[in-house]
Amino acid sequence: MYNTQIYDAEFKAAIDSLRPSLPSQNVCWQPMRVGSFKLNVDVAVDLKDGSRGVGILVCDSNSNLLRAVAIVAPGMVSVLATELYAMKVGMSFAIDASCVPLVLESDDVQLVQK
Repeated sequence: MYNTQIYDAEFKAAIDSLRPSLPSQNVCWQPMRVGSFKLNVDVAVDLKDGSRGVGILVCDSNSNLLRAVAIVAPGMVSVLATELYAMKVGMSFAIDASCVPLVLESDDVQLVQK
């Protein structure tokens, strides 16, 4: 049986290691500039077989959904590599549809802040 205290300590250490990269509490939501587009990408991983999928949404500055796609992503790579793949495919998808200027949104703090 896995010791709960060890798990808690590992979890807290992992969260603490991310803290410097998390946004400060003073960050407030701001509306998009009129005429711009938002690209939102996300990755899903099946923990049983390792298969991966990518979801891509493009919205205008009025939050209208313009384009959406879900695709199978390459397997046998890291989750980080899959997130990068999602961003690359998403940007190509949006640019091919002339959805520029483009704001990229993802839940992967490591990639968005780099």
